[in-house]
Amino acid sequence: MQVRYAVLGPLTATADGAEVDLGPAKQRAVLALLLLNANRPVSAAAIVDAVWADDPPENGTNVVQKHVAGLRRALEPDRSPRSPSTVLALDGAGYRLHVEAGALDTDTFDSSVRGARALLAGDDPGAAATALRSALLLWRGEALAGLDGRVFATARRRLDDARGAAWELLAEAELALGRHASLGAELVRVIEEFPAREELRGALMLALYRQGRQAEALTAFREARDYLSDEFGVEPGERLQDLHRRILRSDPSLGLAAPPVTSPAAAPPVAAAPPPPPTPTPASASVPVRTGRRLDLSAKAWAKAVLFGGVAAGSLGMLTWLVIGVLAFARRSWAQGAAAAVYGVLTMGMFVLIGSGEIDPERDLGTTWDLLFSLCLFVPMLVGALHAVLLAFFPRSPAPVAPAGDPLREAHREQARQILAYRPDIAAELGIGRPDLFRWYDDGGLVDVNAVPEAQLAALPGLSAEAARTVAAERARGGPFGSLHDLVARGALPPDDAYALRQLLVFGAGLATTARPPG
Repeated sequence: MQVRYAVLGPLTATADGAEVDLGPAKQRAVLALLLLNANRPVSAAAIVDAVWADDPPENGTNVVQKHVAGLRRALEPDRSPRSPSTVLALDGAGYRLHVEAGALDTDTFDSSVRGARALLAGDDPGAAATALRSALLLWRGEALAGLDGRVFATARRRLDDARGAAWELLAEAELALGRHASLGAELVRVIEEFPAREELRGALMLALYRQGRQAEALTAFREARDYLSDEFGVEPGERLQDLHRRILRSDPSLGLAAPPVTSPAAAPPVAAAPPPPPTPTPASASVPVRTGRRLDLSAKAWAKAVLFGGVAAGSLGMLTWLVIGVLAFARRSWAQGAAAAVYGVLTMGMFVLIGSGEIDPERDLGTTWDLLFSLCLFVPMLVGALHAVLLAFFPRSPAPVAPAGDPLREAHREQARQILAYRPDIAAELGIGRPDLFRWYDDGGLVDVNAVPEAQLAALPGLSAEAARTVAAERARGGPFGSLHDLVARGALPPDDAYALRQLLVFGAGLATTARPPG
């Protein structure tokens, strides 16, 4: 008996054409997590964290065992209680759900999209469009509908991204077939679901232009530019801007290169599914988010305090700017750099006043020049010394991370992930996932495993220096990591450690960032 599973909509399982009763909500959530990790082990701790999140049961392992037993009865009704399960097995690494090839709708979807991509590259847009429409028909609504929690929300976003990419391929195929008239209406709806995907917006502009609706095509570009500016503070990518310029000058190369191709096996248009409820727009990245610092009273901190404060006070404030400047460079802090500049200006002002002859050390301090001189002397000497001492006792955390449940922080991370997914060039410019660089953009504390130095990895919560060394060594040996699963599969991190950091880690392509480097 083969069981088929579907997660591109509400979770379902069917056996011999009949739907399987998957039991209560938590049991269904356990199955969904196992399906997201099909044919891979999932530890009981990871299941508890994903399904119960912030409210885990006291006897989590026993509760997981209970739900696993219920799933085994549902998926293998003919198995005797004493015989081992062949569908849902337990080994040393955790629970492993065996899913046959083609039995999970996400696998079928991914396979169809890969095949369509190859067909499109092979100059067969008709067959590619048919395959893509068949793949998109697998979607029955919101993926993993009704399942709450960060793990399922992350998986839902990943699956939605895959669906958006499939629509981009379909738009390319339909334009190659000359079906711009019917495509335009579809794209208007699809762009409402995927407003940040510039390929879809470019396809809509081209479809409108080829229908002789140049003004509407230009309006579509303005809408795209306004959205990207309002949401991310960026301009459209070069490809979209180039298409806009070509439409403005009525570039003849934008027309069809050949007469429309009629595909005899073309599938009918997909019926428009009701759009999912709108999700709230992430908070603006300009809203400051602060994280706490820990007081360091170690002997090393005391030594630094004596050194920094002594230099500032002992030099009568004349070297305060240098002390704070060195600390600003070490902390990669614009704010401390600005403070160093202020101390430097005050010190320079003191020398200017001395050279002007307006200061007479024999008289009492009473004139405006005298008061200004006092300010230039005592602020760098006293305030600067105190400033340096405080910086010694409150060291910079290499990777400050706000609590996982902070909704504003999570909104920043979600916004940054969208930029990383849709506009990696802008992500590099903003320094997303690079807390080791000077940058103004708040990405919610994301860390790019493929880009940050080893010291930054060691600053991740719960990650030891030895584990960070292992990750850095494997990255140097085998190249960039592709995903959290790749991080575990290559032995860089244990499954539980990697899973605990899933909200903070991103996996860039290892491209050079254009964010300003330290110094």
